[in-house]
Amino acid sequence: MDPPKRKSAGERLLVGWRAVALPPDAPPGSGRRGRVREIEPGGVVFESESLMGRGAKVRLVIMLSAPRRGAQARIVEVSCTVAWSLVTRDKVMTKLSFSQFMQGGRDALEAVAGMSLEGDDSPG
Repeated sequence: MDPPKRKSAGERLLVGWRAVALPPDAPPGSGRRGRVREIEPGGVVFESESLMGRGAKVRLVIMLSAPRRGAQARIVEVSCTVAWSLVTRDKVMTKLSFSQFMQGGRDALEAVAGMSLEGDDSPG
């Protein structure tokens, strides 16, 4: 399978990655479970069953699909800010803007998405 083509600003890639959105100091296992439905240079659209307030800070933990059968899935963590939420009949779509990527997360997401991403890298 060929890697996705590099995207220009304003384009997006539709995905279906499992993810959890947590308040910054939340213990593991206590977040909102959902899926990243699209990624663009400035952030992602996260689908869940919970509304998050505009301007709220969250840690988004994304499980990227394994690149091939038998390979291990990659976990990526990024700090985000809620830009907007759209409530539909059975789900909530939330735009999360990237703030800071943790431990090589930017490189992993850029490789999978085929685009340059905005946001800072964590030190170290």
